[in-house]
Amino acid sequence: MEDKNGNCNGLLSPDRRMNPHAYEVKYQYQNLWATLTDTAKGRVDIYNEAFFSRPDNVEMHCVILADGDTIGYEKKSLKDLNLQPQKHKSVRVQSIVNALSDIEYKDKELLCNVDFCLLTDSQTINRGEIIAHQQLVIRKYQFPTLLNNEIDVALGVKEIDQYKDHVILCNGGTAIDFDRKDGFIHYFDVQGKPMIAEGYALTPNFWRAPTDNDYGAKLQQKLNAWHDPGVSLQSLEFEEIEQGLKAVALYDLNKPDCLLRISYVLDGQGYLYVKQDLEARASAGPIMPRFGMHIQLALEFENITFYGAGPEENYIDRCSAARIGIYRQKVSQQYYPYIRPQESGNKTSVRWWEMTNAEGQGLRIYSDQELECSAIPFLEDDLWTGSSKRQHHSGDLIARRFTNVNISMRQMGVGCIDSWGHLPLEKYQIPYGDYSYSFVIKPIF
Repeated sequence: MEDKNGNCNGLLSPDRRMNPHAYEVKYQYQNLWATLTDTAKGRVDIYNEAFFSRPDNVEMHCVILADGDTIGYEKKSLKDLNLQPQKHKSVRVQSIVNALSDIEYKDKELLCNVDFCLLTDSQTINRGEIIAHQQLVIRKYQFPTLLNNEIDVALGVKEIDQYKDHVILCNGGTAIDFDRKDGFIHYFDVQGKPMIAEGYALTPNFWRAPTDNDYGAKLQQKLNAWHDPGVSLQSLEFEEIEQGLKAVALYDLNKPDCLLRISYVLDGQGYLYVKQDLEARASAGPIMPRFGMHIQLALEFENITFYGAGPEENYIDRCSAARIGIYRQKVSQQYYPYIRPQESGNKTSVRWWEMTNAEGQGLRIYSDQELECSAIPFLEDDLWTGSSKRQHHSGDLIARRFTNVNISMRQMGVGCIDSWGHLPLEKYQIPYGDYSYSFVIKPIF
């Protein structure tokens, strides 16, 4: 077949495992839906989308989370609601009211995870299984201010060491080393411990390994300028400021005509503040697969803890089934072995993301907005075959001796309208234009 894997890219893999997009389909096919209609009073509307049956054999379980930690639980039987097909009924969830009134949680994000579970066995589903679920937002997350002007500058011992081919900034127990040839950070050491894998760096990333849908729309050709945009360093400057040590690198991008500016501040606590600004200089250009940066961490940092949408991989147009929470996973669990290698492992709505070793040492990444992150043992170039879709398989991949961590403001949606030409909906694209985002890399030691 011209598509190469057109008979092997559906909802289930050949061994009957659910592919990641199957969870999204399962969610959209459910018949029970919950909507928070009056937050202060804890009123939740339940809609029975079924055409012929009542959910008399169903119990609603509500778990209240404060910044990802469980603080409340409540369950209600739907039998007494007499919820007719295609009708709505309202219930009161007291745990929502309790969470809102508790001063201990006044500055925290409050969420309500709703699970609809069977009370007894049915012909095809066992008792206790979840037949529908949702997440209700009680109070939104409060993102932090990144660069604090009131930081105690005496916390760190600031030092700028300039050499012929590189420059080292030291502050708060963290040392970062800039290569003068490309302006990127090639060494990130915390208390003498190297964090970046040898030979790699913290660099901008505008690309993703093409998905089956990307190949169907020939995006591996149409958007290839973002794979190798011709990044050329124009200037690299350093200075001492009130908050710490600052570096600014200015680049030209010659394929999509853009100006790229990356600024860094290393503060007295050893935190690295990164800001990436892209300025489009042409009147038009190709849409962008991703706007972000990536860093290749040493192999020992294999433990992932994140507060965001999970637990399965999810994308901006395929994230309804995911729920925001705190998840603990391994790097080895992140890449899903699609029949043909491609983009995998992304998580949306990330509040913070941690990579740690067995001793609990590592890095936390966070921002003043939602991020999209992933951590897999492959580079993007390991997962695609170039301008044409050739036969190769995930089982042939050999894991790298490091972890490729993507820190993105946004990644383009994966589409799924069809696999032979349609782009993701316009609202899930990243048009050619100006973009800016910031994030912090905080040492955990």
